[in-house]
Amino acid sequence: DVGCKVISLSLGSSINYATMEYAIDYAWTKGAVVVASAGNDGVSDPHYPAYYENCIAVAATDENDTLASFSQRGEWVDVAAPGVDILSTYLPNRYNYLSGTSMACPFVSGLAGLLVSMGKSNTDVRAAIESTCDPIPGTGTDFKYGRINAAAAVAY
Repeated sequence: DVGCKVISLSLGSSINYATMEYAIDYAWTKGAVVVASAGNDGVSDPHYPAYYENCIAVAATDENDTLASFSQRGEWVDVAAPGVDILSTYLPNRYNYLSGTSMACPFVSGLAGLLVSMGKSNTDVRAAIESTCDPIPGTGTDFKYGRINAAAAVAY
């Protein structure tokens, strides 16, 4: 309602809450792009809110540009991004290398923010991100579209 254009959700659960799905759908209808981490159980079971239709579900890739062993997978997962040994802030007042789909999700959210800053709508942002992914091992089975490619998405 206040104009947020990108929502990044590095969180989740195996439990499907109707209230969460309603909130995601509401944000989408207001023009927001919603990006969510796919989960870290290494299985194809749904992980919410990433599983919802109006979320971009993000898997994690490793240093070999392949699906990380811990990453959720399956045809419901939309894209992948780096998610192993990512330098991040860490309490108290330091940095640490972390791994997880929660580390991959901000790469996609950041790209979405860049595309929004170019004047693209949420449907255009999603199309640009998904249609310009680089195919890597697992594309089509472990995740739909491949690993994000920021340069290609900006040029889309």
